[in-house]
Amino acid sequence: MRSTAVVVFAAAVSSLRARTAALSSGMAEFTTATTGRAVGSALASWTWLPEVNSTMEEARRLLRERAAVDDPSSGVLAVGAAAQLAGRGTRGRAWLGAPGNVFLTVALPFSELKLRPRRLLPLRVGTLIAPQIASRLAAPHGRRVALKWPNDVLIGEDKVSGVLIEMDGDDLLVGIGVNLRYAPDVPTSGADRGRRATSMSAHGADASDGTAEALAHAIAHAIATWARGSDDAPERVVDDWSALASWDAQLQLRDEGTLVAPLSLESDGRLRVRRQDTGQEQLLVAEYLY
Repeated sequence: MRSTAVVVFAAAVSSLRARTAALSSGMAEFTTATTGRAVGSALASWTWLPEVNSTMEEARRLLRERAAVDDPSSGVLAVGAAAQLAGRGTRGRAWLGAPGNVFLTVALPFSELKLRPRRLLPLRVGTLIAPQIASRLAAPHGRRVALKWPNDVLIGEDKVSGVLIEMDGDDLLVGIGVNLRYAPDVPTSGADRGRRATSMSAHGADASDGTAEALAHAIAHAIATWARGSDDAPERVVDDWSALASWDAQLQLRDEGTLVAPLSLESDGRLRVRRQDTGQEQLLVAEYLY
């Protein structure tokens, strides 16, 4: 089964890259420390800041500001920053980041998203981020860019990008971190423990000044373009995600510490795994792995 996944991986990446190129074709030029709407962009609002406590909290503030002035504009709002001082990951864990990496939040009008079931949304986000990362690595970089359920991006077995998704009223806030220039030292024990990290620059990506902004905008634009026409077939999301999945990566249930082997992705986005301790199969319904 896994050999088949390897065979289809190249074709899947080629297909997703072609779609990503189409998503990015309307991307306009922009400058550092800007706020506004770029002509030709799918984003209703794009903000780039030199420094921020949290891009997600800044996105919330901008959404409240838009609502307070009864601004009739809607659509996708995105906030990116060159440095983030107080970011957080899933379950309130600290998000470790340094200047030169990507810190981004994309706010999507939830009621306008057509994809069903909703559990597939995080998986679709992962398939939009991974090609943006893969396309910027040196070729051949020797290690596969893959997805770990539901939407972490790996290079080989090391994590290069993570996603935090939260609701704020009718907006779905997608917080994204990408290790472009630096890989943080991730604790191996305690509440903030996690998978070993890597950076894009360690695999040949350009991490010079300005590239973090360009990558952040490209990811935001791809997500916004998808959201505008998000009548996604569930089967397509499952196929796209499965083709990019890291099926051989060692996974561990965070709450238990039990090792599990991923087997397949269900049509509703749940992951079927086999427990190493008992051999029994079970379905995972949230991000319990690292």
